[in-house]
Formats: sequence, structure tokens, C-alpha cells
Amino acid sequence: MKLEAKIPDIMQYFEEQAMQERANDIERELRRAEQQRQQQIEEEIKQIRKNEIEKFNQLLENSTRYRKAEELRAFITAKRENALRNNNLDASLENWIEWANAKADWLDPIISKKDESLGEYDDYK
Repeated sequence: MKLEAKIPDIMQYFEEQAMQERANDIERELRRAEQQRQQQIEEEIKQIRKNEIEKFNQLLENSTRYRKAEELRAFITAKRENALRNNNLDASLENWIEWANAKADWLDPIISKKDESLGEYDDYK
């Protein structure tokens, strides 16, 4: 058989090879796109979890701050009541009570009162 007679078969072979290579390229691109999509989903899930952890930690911190502010207020009240019982409530203690209540209000995340000396609580952290 002459070479000229084989040319159509050779051309068909190369066309089939080119089509197969194109199909392989498309399949690789689809796999890469799917892998990229899965990676993006995983990153989004990680970010959601990170945000939830940050929000939860802030909740815990605020709960702790609130509890400490309440403990301060209870102590301030007990100190005032003790002074009243013992007839020791003077201007100095009244000033201290006012100062201590302001610090409790500064610490309390519900009130979050700005303190003249300390500024905002978040500035203190």
C-alpha cells in the first residue's frame, strides 16, 4: 500500500487524538474547577467557624465582665451598708463609692460607660 493511500487514516488518527486530548483538557479543567469550588466551600466554612468562635469568645468575655461588675456593685453596696450601720459614712467614703460605681459601669458591657481616666473598655484590652 502506498503512503498516499494511508494519508486519510493518518489524518483521522491525528483528528481522533486531537479530539481525545481536547476531551482530556476539558475533563481536567472540570476537575480543577470542582476542586477549586470545594476548596472555596471549605474556606467559607472555616471563616464561618472562625467568626462564630470570635463571637462566642466575645460573649464569654462580656459575661465575665458583667459578672465582675455585679460583684463590684455588691461589694460597693456592702461597704456602704456597713458604713451606714457603723455610722461611718463620710464624704471620703461617698466619693469612693461614686468612683467605684463609675468603674463598675465602665466594666459592665451592658452599660460600657466611658471612664475619664481609662477611656473606653475596649481601649483598655
